[in-house]
Amino acid sequence: MFVLGVVVDTNVYISAIFWGGKPRDVINFGRDGKIQIFTSEDIEQKILDKLMTKFGLNSDEAGRVMADFSTFTKPIRVSRRIHVVKECKDRRKPQA
Repeated sequence: MFVLGVVVDTNVYISAIFWGGKPRDVINFGRDGKIQIFTSEDIEQKILDKLMTKFGLNSDEAGRVMADFSTFTKPIRVSRRIHVVKECKDRRKPQA
């Protein structure tokens, strides 16, 4: 059976934790093995930072969230970075 592999943006993780909805559905697809969610050290560090600085979790609470994510995500090593969409000042209008 083919399983789609995806990289999930940090905002999707944060939304899944605090608000649910479609972001939580995506995370639950990974948890249930319907998709394979890939992660990296950078993504994990951004999630950890946001949980503690923006949402006030202490290091133990944030660590438990990250430990939970590690049960259904697959870490990858980023060997190179490419920029597909150039960001502009108005983030609502990406430029190709």
